[in-house]
Amino acid sequence: MSPPRAFGVMIGGIIIIANFNASKRSICNAFSGHGLMISSKAPLIAKFYLRLGALAVVVYLLIAKGVVDPIGFAVGLSTIVLAILATGIYMALKIRAGEAI
Repeated sequence: MSPPRAFGVMIGGIIIIANFNASKRSICNAFSGHGLMISSKAPLIAKFYLRLGALAVVVYLLIAKGVVDPIGFAVGLSTIVLAILATGIYMALKIRAGEAI
């Protein structure tokens, strides 16, 4: 893999991990330890759209300014998402198999 493409993969992965961590923090702060919402839904939804907008601006600037290779960047963004999705499916199947025993 060429250095610019590898850099794009790395930056894409870092950005999407930071986005998921921010999402996790927002969701954890919105709910109590018992699963009840502490505040209204409006701030949670507003934070989501603000984070999505900020992510879109960052992605646009990185690609438009030529800082990252678009293909490598897309691979970095999607690889982390697919890894999180695969982990979630694995954990769900593991829990389901444990309940069946």
